[in-house]
Amino acid sequence: MIRRIEMNLDKWDEVDRTGREFALGRRQSDGSALSGDSLSNPVDLQAVGGMGLRV
Repeated sequence: MIRRIEMNLDKWDEVDRTGREFALGRRQSDGSALSGDSLSNPVDLQAVGGMGLRV
């Protein structure tokens, strides 16, 4: 799977950490998927967050 991301770096710095993690689907602290607790956890493509959106 390839994900093409277009970034506006001037605006990227204005986004809070939660927003950046949501955009990437990974935690910035350790790179783990938002659906798991560590890098060794498999990615759950059906997982939804607190707002009902897929993580």
